[in-house]
Amino acid sequence: MLSLKFFSDEDIDARLISFLLENEIDIKFSEKGIRNSELYALACKENRGILSRDKDFLNTSLFSPLKLPLIMVIRIHPPELSKLKPLILNFIKNLSEDSLRKTWELREEGAFIVG
Repeated sequence: MLSLKFFSDEDIDARLISFLLENEIDIKFSEKGIRNSELYALACKENRGILSRDKDFLNTSLFSPLKLPLIMVIRIHPPELSKLKPLILNFIKNLSEDSLRKTWELREEGAFIVG
């Protein structure tokens, strides 16, 4: 498993973040009310991936994945924890070098590269 660090956007359920922390994923909560551009800049500065439900992060011309380990946008509705926990943990634990510097869209059918 790659050793990656993440920021969670404020739209990610705190119980999911706690689950990831319990499974030794280095993830920090972002501040409430932080703008997407601020979260992106902070993630770039700290070399952390972004975990979000905000589809704005799918816009690779605004939020280039080349400056970050990766961007993962969760597009599963409703965002039931019983579905999200295994999908996200499996995705993160199976990341390879080829998976980095990309924007990923996570759906129930799997993870897809954007752009």
